[in-house]
Amino acid sequence: MLLTYIAISVLAVIIGFVAGFVIASNRAASSQVTSESAPQISNEKEELKRNLATYFDHMANTTAQLEAEVDRLKLQLIDSAQQIADIDVKPNFEVQRGIGHSAPPRDWAPKSANSVGTLSEEYGLKDDISEPPRA
Repeated sequence: MLLTYIAISVLAVIIGFVAGFVIASNRAASSQVTSESAPQISNEKEELKRNLATYFDHMANTTAQLEAEVDRLKLQLIDSAQQIADIDVKPNFEVQRGIGHSAPPRDWAPKSANSVGTLSEEYGLKDDISEPPRA
């Protein structure tokens, strides 16, 4: 029985050494593959950056062309309306839209010229203190 335990222990140690050797050789092979593929990954990354730069440059140029075409069409419409029907449609185009032309959101409510603002020290305070009616 003791001999069986010794044989099992020796067999377990041998299997452990073999498994360790296999794992170590797989890690060495995978690190070699990783170090060989690093330049390829770097090249692909640089190519992707170049393609993205080209794409965004193209989109910026296209957007500028579209904005110029919209401005040209607005002027043509204004001139045509003035010449054909003697109508002034220019005020309709005074409101500008878009990201760069919009006003930032306010964090306060507008007030009239002669009213007290909510951040004023006098806001909400009254001089005459009257007690509520008692029942």
